[in-house]
Amino acid sequence: MKTQLIPRFVLIVTALIAFVGVTQAGEAAAQLVSLQEETFSLPIADAFALLRKFPSDAERYNELVRRVDGKQARLERLIVVRTISGQQAKGESVHELIYPTEYAPIRAAKTNAAAAALAAEGVLAPGGFQTRNIGNTLNFTPQIGPDSRTIMITLIPESSFFAGYKGAGDQKWARQPLFGAQRLTTSVVVRDGEPFFLGTITPPMNNGIAASPKEHRIWLDFITAHILWIGK
Repeated sequence: MKTQLIPRFVLIVTALIAFVGVTQAGEAAAQLVSLQEETFSLPIADAFALLRKFPSDAERYNELVRRVDGKQARLERLIVVRTISGQQAKGESVHELIYPTEYAPIRAAKTNAAAAALAAEGVLAPGGFQTRNIGNTLNFTPQIGPDSRTIMITLIPESSFFAGYKGAGDQKWARQPLFGAQRLTTSVVVRDGEPFFLGTITPPMNNGIAASPKEHRIWLDFITAHILWIGK
């Protein structure tokens, strides 16, 4: 009799372990994370004073919200994206800029006087094009911790913009577009529902490309992650 009970007991325990493993895997797959990214801007002197006066991220965030309400600060970016724990997600708000990358001499056509004139002047025509996205993007992958309170997040917030053209004098066909970008690439651990200061993503200034703004402002980037739902 004992020799029959032992195998059954082992099978039952094995089945229970397998069931628990499947249940835990199912719960992990059903964990949702909502990520809210907010970027505030302040004059550089005000930003310096704020970072020194308010030591915690929560205090800094609350003070920035108060200043936005009082029109003493600006909200530059707001992106909210939800995804399953462990799955990569992307929020994107962009437009496409198409520009030429290759040029070739214009072939004079016997029946086209305008083309013949351009060919005689040595004007080139675009022969290849490229497309670039301009705007705001947020790439991230969250992973909820075993305590279901902390979240490890790998993320790349980025803003890109068109900064103008470079080229040779009046030869507009020879000009190439210039682009600017603000980007953070990082991994952090945050607590559920608590604002977290990522860093600064201030647009470049005085680079001789784009017209610099009259006021030097610093952009402060915050994220707040929320665990929305665990299990069924």
